[in-house]
Amino acid sequence: MNRQVSLRLSALVAALAIHTLVDAQVSTPPTAVGPKGEVANAELIAHSAQFARRTYKVADGVHTVVGYGLANATVIEGRTGLIVVDTGDSIQMAKEQLEQIRKVSDKPVRAVIYSHNHYALGAQAYVNEGGGQPVQFIAHPKLLPNMANQVADTGPAFLRNAMMQFGVLLPPKGPDAMPNMGVGPFLIDLSHGVPQPAFVPPTRTVNDGEELSIDGVTLLFLWTPSDTDDTIAIYLPQRKVLVSNLIWPAFFNVHTLRGDRFRDPQTILPGLRRVMALDAEANAGVHGAPIMGREAVRRAATAWHDGLQFVYDQTVRGINRGRSPDDLAREVKLPASIAGVPAVREFYGELPFHVRQVYSGLLGWWGGDMADAHRLHRTDEAARLIELVGGADKVEAAARAAFAKGDTANVQWAAQLATYLVATQPTNAAWRQFKADTLRKLGQTTTAATTRNWYISQALQLEGKIDPFKLPFSLVSENQVLGSPPITFVNALRFQLDPASQGPDTSLVLRFTDIGKAYRLQLRNSIVEVTEADAAPADLTLAMTFKTWAGWIVGKVQLPAALASGEVKLEGSPERLNQTLSRFDFARAGK
Repeated sequence: MNRQVSLRLSALVAALAIHTLVDAQVSTPPTAVGPKGEVANAELIAHSAQFARRTYKVADGVHTVVGYGLANATVIEGRTGLIVVDTGDSIQMAKEQLEQIRKVSDKPVRAVIYSHNHYALGAQAYVNEGGGQPVQFIAHPKLLPNMANQVADTGPAFLRNAMMQFGVLLPPKGPDAMPNMGVGPFLIDLSHGVPQPAFVPPTRTVNDGEELSIDGVTLLFLWTPSDTDDTIAIYLPQRKVLVSNLIWPAFFNVHTLRGDRFRDPQTILPGLRRVMALDAEANAGVHGAPIMGREAVRRAATAWHDGLQFVYDQTVRGINRGRSPDDLAREVKLPASIAGVPAVREFYGELPFHVRQVYSGLLGWWGGDMADAHRLHRTDEAARLIELVGGADKVEAAARAAFAKGDTANVQWAAQLATYLVATQPTNAAWRQFKADTLRKLGQTTTAATTRNWYISQALQLEGKIDPFKLPFSLVSENQVLGSPPITFVNALRFQLDPASQGPDTSLVLRFTDIGKAYRLQLRNSIVEVTEADAAPADLTLAMTFKTWAGWIVGKVQLPAALASGEVKLEGSPERLNQTLSRFDFARAGK
């Protein structure tokens, strides 16, 4: 056996012996039962009060609607109409928020502003609210390409992981129900039906420092990257109100468990410094109740700034001192002067995740130990460890003994041992249930809502009660495809080619007859190269309108029927087309 592998396994055996004989000196946070019967960290349950349904008056002519989803809607009253910031995650949510806005004012909507790309999917609810005039939709220039790329390229994984992170698949009542999302009550309420995305592309973009006067209201737009790099803050100098995505009711997520591009604190800190320098007397945030008072705004912004800089600086310091990601995840802790500010409590993500993300963003995945450079696959490692310990019975006994002790460290150890067992026998119902029990217990004690949702969701998945690969809805709407650059969803076909599929090299041209665009898909060497089509001949050509293409992408148009009706025209062999499309995942799924 390789000496490094042997040393690692020996260390695991030693740890196994220690954990089965000695109680870890780690306290277990108190749990409570919430109003839905949910069992969770008592502080997380109490945190739900932040998100009670309420419309706050932030200043004269400025109100924020809280509690109808993960994001708020802020309404600014002008001379003759209204300006609305953010539209929620579906048209249903936007209509609920609009109903509350109409209790404030019945004026027509003059403009809708997207603070960033996360909460723009309910916009269609405002299209006909202009009183006969067109409604402006305003955003940062990066918003549209960001939305398109995220949904098109990694859309299936993004949606699946988002459903886990945001607890959408959890039951509405009972011990596994969700208390809140840390920065809002929920992402999606399935009791209101399947959410319908209804994005409206921006009709105007704004740049950093740009000032607009809309219906008599002066708005200063500031580019303030946050969890997206298309985030804008809106400052109302006449009313001294800031509408921003920079200060949440929980510490910022440098890393989100659902996966995302690196949110580099270095790009976020300048925006927070700009906020700290403003003379804002209120902050109407995208999440949670507004922060009222100049000193309260400055204190929250300062804590966010200093907390993010501390995480970044101390991770870099540790990197330079040769510390590994595991070392730093354990060692970096916020100082009490920052950790005591409510706005930086770990009710959303957790500090160790953020430390690891900074490390990965700067140096990559490897922590510096060559024994980890070519780690054995977990299945192989688990089999070797179990054999070395003396069999699965001993590992299971140690795991159950650790779980019975109940403290966080021992339950975590039980979860790790259970993972080894399940890795060797994935269908063993008793071991799957035991691992589910350990994950559920860990979820019930954490303050971080996203962590709890992942724990409980994976427990339910192990029990066979949910399947995150079979979701009841999609984030992609026909309107969103039509509003994206034409190449966006063509390019996404690259990621659906099965490399094990067989077939000759083939060129397929997709021609959109109504917009004068055509793209060539060249299949060779188990890749798809996507380019704009030139005059060179192709093996196959599919001609259709861009609207038909959008319908095909979202499943409203079935290709065989469209070919039969002439809605889609084929140049080339139907057999060659079927052979080519059969190499893609979407065709195998019957789409």
